[in-house]
This record gives sequence, structure tokens and C-alpha cells, in this order.
Amino acid sequence: MGNRTVVQRLASIAHTMREEAQEHRRYGRHLEAATLEHCSEMVGEVQKQARAGEEAP
Repeated sequence: MGNRTVVQRLASIAHTMREEAQEHRRYGRHLEAATLEHCSEMVGEVQKQARAGEEAP
């Protein structure tokens, strides 16, 4: 699997986590929402690293 595919999959995962966090927050489950938001941010960091590897020679 190439870095481009990894970056795309990570973007999809992060997006899904943010959507789930919004849903949890809507129903007052703030701890779950905060956890998902934090995980989404961590996935975003991994995505940046994968993207940097994609751009490296």
C-alpha cells in the first residue's frame, strides 16, 4: 500500500471520528466526544507524517 493510499485512508478515518464526536456531543456524551476528537487529532498527525514521506524523494 502506497503512502497516498495511507494518507487517504487516514483522512477518511479522521473524518469519521469527527462525525462520531459530533454525534456523541449532541447526546451529552462529552467524554466520548473528547476522546474521539483527540484520536482524530492523533490520526491527523500520522497523516502528516505519511504525507511527508510521500513527498520525500
